[in-house]
Amino acid sequence: MDANTFHDCDDLISVTIGKNVTTIRSEAFAECNSLAKVKFGANVQEIGDEAFKGCTALKDLKLPSKLEKIGAQAFMNCIRITSVALPSKVSYVGDKAFFGCTGLKKVTINTEVLTTDNFGADVFGGCTALNKVTIAGEAVKIGEDAFAQVPDKAKFKITTKNKAAKDEIIRNLLLYIDTFTDAKNNVYILITDETFEAYLTGTNDAAAKSIKVPDAVTYRGLAIPVIGIQESAFKDNTAITTVTIGKNVRTIDNQAFEGCSNLKTVTIKSKNLILIGYKAFYGNSPAATYKISDKTKLAAYKQLLIDAGVEAAKIK
Repeated sequence: MDANTFHDCDDLISVTIGKNVTTIRSEAFAECNSLAKVKFGANVQEIGDEAFKGCTALKDLKLPSKLEKIGAQAFMNCIRITSVALPSKVSYVGDKAFFGCTGLKKVTINTEVLTTDNFGADVFGGCTALNKVTIAGEAVKIGEDAFAQVPDKAKFKITTKNKAAKDEIIRNLLLYIDTFTDAKNNVYILITDETFEAYLTGTNDAAAKSIKVPDAVTYRGLAIPVIGIQESAFKDNTAITTVTIGKNVRTIDNQAFEGCSNLKTVTIKSKNLILIGYKAFYGNSPAATYKISDKTKLAAYKQLLIDAGVEAAKIK
């Protein structure tokens, strides 16, 4: 099918692609604003650049099983498409292929041959309604900004058993995220250099009495270990009365809870604590107690607390 065949054909409502068609060339149906339904022939292997760009009535998109290539901006601004499933043979997706599909809620990537070099920029960028993404192929790799500008509420499920591939996907999904807030108003900073881990930096809830540092925090459906509490994270917060430290926390930085004058109970569940910083708990309630959950760690953690200025008698 030649380029621009039906470009800007406003009266076109539905299209059936014949079984002999293997390529839909660039802008073939671009800006066909009334086009609501496309039935692809079984042998379509390539959809060209901007082929369906701006088809604002198009919905119920079912891509053909033999499809191998989706061109740049192929379905850009198709605002009524609600779900997209990339078939297993797809090996190339161009820049902004589904950019601005603001009605898109569900994406499934099940291809075995898609690599980072062949997955363009902003493929699903600006898909502001997107809430569920499943990445299933064993060889799938996505680009660093493939899902830029999608909402934080979007949940990603990665089913590949290849750990290296899974780690790379997660890293690329988190790469441009600096900070985020969880459902309990705790604020985190993400570390994505060699690993993907989180530091607790504080809370947006000024009235919160209980601070629970979780073992891991969930962001976009991904569980991210919480390994530390940042310097001065809760300094001078007089609302806090209890603190629970999760099992993955390795460091409690300087002055993290300094001046929390009503803090009475600190429970440390960490299995890997190696540092409690200067004045981390200075100025807590005179009645404060510090409980170590893992008694095999009692001696080591007690010394860390004493070195940080906590009275030995308050540590249990």
